[in-house]
Amino acid sequence: MALCNELAAQQGNPEVVAPQADLWLSNPGSKGPGKGKHVVLIAAEQEYRSEQSMPMLAKVLSSHHGFDCTVLFSVNEKGEVDPTVPAPFKDKTKRHNIPGLDHLKKADCVIWISRFMHLPEDQMQRFYDYFDSGKPLIA
Repeated sequence: MALCNELAAQQGNPEVVAPQADLWLSNPGSKGPGKGKHVVLIAAEQEYRSEQSMPMLAKVLSSHHGFDCTVLFSVNEKGEVDPTVPAPFKDKTKRHNIPGLDHLKKADCVIWISRFMHLPEDQMQRFYDYFDSGKPLIA
């Protein structure tokens, strides 16, 4: 993360990648039609590199459209984003983990990319609560 902040500072934009926690990214919004709205982006798959594309999309949404964005990632047992974590049908004993799902409580919209997830029930409940809220989901 320090490297990302250093690179952003060199490009004249030091606040680009200032995470609130080591396990997710937060991009505060600027001026634009999304000002005051919170978008949660979830990168949770092992195939299509959403751990790279979702932070880029969050940057565009926050800097050009004003949305406050939080990017959540599926992580391994060490708390690392790991695209090699096996899919549940390959290893039925493995459970996935997406830290920070409490952000869904305040989300105005969720953008979600996942593939073959097997989450603990308490994390699934956060999704069920969001779905029941009737707020938009882009998946």
